[in-house]
Amino acid sequence: MDANINALRLLKTPLPRPDESLMGYILRLTEENGYDSPTWIFNQAELNISVADGGWKTLYHDRLKLCHLKRLTGLDHTEFEALRYKFIESTDLLAVSGSSLSSHHLRFASPKICPACIRQDKYYQRLWDLLSLTACPTHGTVLMDVCPGCGKAISWHRNRLSVCKCGLDWRDADQTEADPLSLKIARQVQKLCGSNSNKGQSYDEKNNPLYDLGLDDLCNALSLMACSYLHIKDVPGVKWVTNNSLWHEAYSYAYSIFMNWPENFYKFLDRERQQHQNAEYGYDLRRRINKLCDEKALYFIMVAFEGYCDFYWENTNDQSVRLLSVNKRFVSQREACQDLHIETKWLDVLIERGKVGAFGRSPGSKYTLVDWQSCARYRAKLKDLINTPLAAEILDIDSAIVHDLVREGCLTPLSGPTIDGFAEWRFDYREIVNLIERIRAKLTGKRSTAQGILMSFGRIIKYLEKKKLSIGHFVRSVLEGKIIPQKELPHKGLSCFAFSKKQVNNYVGEYQGPRPEVVKSIKCQAEMLVRRTELSNMIYTKSSSLLSSLWDEDLFELGDIVNVAKQLFIF
Repeated sequence: MDANINALRLLKTPLPRPDESLMGYILRLTEENGYDSPTWIFNQAELNISVADGGWKTLYHDRLKLCHLKRLTGLDHTEFEALRYKFIESTDLLAVSGSSLSSHHLRFASPKICPACIRQDKYYQRLWDLLSLTACPTHGTVLMDVCPGCGKAISWHRNRLSVCKCGLDWRDADQTEADPLSLKIARQVQKLCGSNSNKGQSYDEKNNPLYDLGLDDLCNALSLMACSYLHIKDVPGVKWVTNNSLWHEAYSYAYSIFMNWPENFYKFLDRERQQHQNAEYGYDLRRRINKLCDEKALYFIMVAFEGYCDFYWENTNDQSVRLLSVNKRFVSQREACQDLHIETKWLDVLIERGKVGAFGRSPGSKYTLVDWQSCARYRAKLKDLINTPLAAEILDIDSAIVHDLVREGCLTPLSGPTIDGFAEWRFDYREIVNLIERIRAKLTGKRSTAQGILMSFGRIIKYLEKKKLSIGHFVRSVLEGKIIPQKELPHKGLSCFAFSKKQVNNYVGEYQGPRPEVVKSIKCQAEMLVRRTELSNMIYTKSSSLLSSLWDEDLFELGDIVNVAKQLFIF
């Protein structure tokens, strides 16, 4: 059985063209070998694929076994894979000529062709699969998807590349001249897909936001406007099998909306309001635009849309406009800061890190509008983190000690005053548990009798607080191996560890913590130059060796305090 399968191969297997469609290649093999339809090849390859309704989309899923089809074509793995779009894992995106594209932008069920291209070279180009490509950029004609002989839609269920079942050879058919705007789309799509396009951009094209978009964003933006246009034209049921001539008209109109941006977009919205004078349609339009603008590259559409609504809100009593104006997507920096309860500088940090989306009115400008939904998502993400009181509860310590552990580098928060400007430290749960595990790893496994009396962690906290020493520094010393935990007790958090009283006393004797009066003086005097929290953080995170050399001096003059602060790298 295996030997027969390995030997199975079509009699004629011409090499595929670099830009040929996979389904187009299978149709070409069908014609070369004299079969009735591509279904025969799929059956021989043990693939249950319906050609007529676009079922060949499954050819691009990795889960489909294509080994038999590869053997039939005689192509090696590299040659065969070059014909395929590839689904990007866990998404509905396809890898198309180095770009990514949502699969709904491809016409699987209803192919379209350029008769002039087939006259020159008899194969089906991959670009013709794209819904937004309605015209041939080479010959300047509308792609054909309906046979002019019988009036039926062109189908994959045929046995010749250029001949309809009715007998008409499409290479001899008359073609319709394309709209110049649809040709601009075709050439840009061709360029984004890596095909040759040496034509430079005109002034209007350079100022058209479509030319800043990738392939998927370009198709999304155009499809939004094209679908709205087709609804205006009262086409019954906008479907991907809608005739290409209608899509050609709709995409040409869609392109015009992005010219002279945003004035033409405002005219489009005027037309929408006049055509659909009801609040329900206006809400649906806003929903579709809002969904589209989940991609940052398309923020400019939502910003223009909300600018339009703001203007008409003040100048009309139209209920549909009033409905569109609620729940704005983009807000000012001030409004975003109020919503997040942070300062402007921290909002800038979140934007730079990509945590919060923002839109600048011109390239290189300072951010002027902030995506409120991204702010809401960031807040929601913070709620999933462990806050300071809960971290203290898990570790069985006071919240103040949690702050001390952060200052000493024992805990690394994901949010907080020096990370994103939020007032409270927040942690990943694993970070809290990991601190306990790191200390547990320091246990000797066998208690040394030479260590004598043990002290629980709770007693150590009280002892260090009485001595006005940092608990965080003590924990850091444990993590560094300077103090060894001797026993694990049946308690939760850090309270489960016991230490040698002798080691604790030796630690207190050796550790020269900052004298409270000096720290207080530094804080008070330097407050005029730096924020208290920043200064305090710097003092507590620096090595105690520098401070310990200064305790015997009277450092209460402002000049001396500034010098100390400089040595601590505070300023």
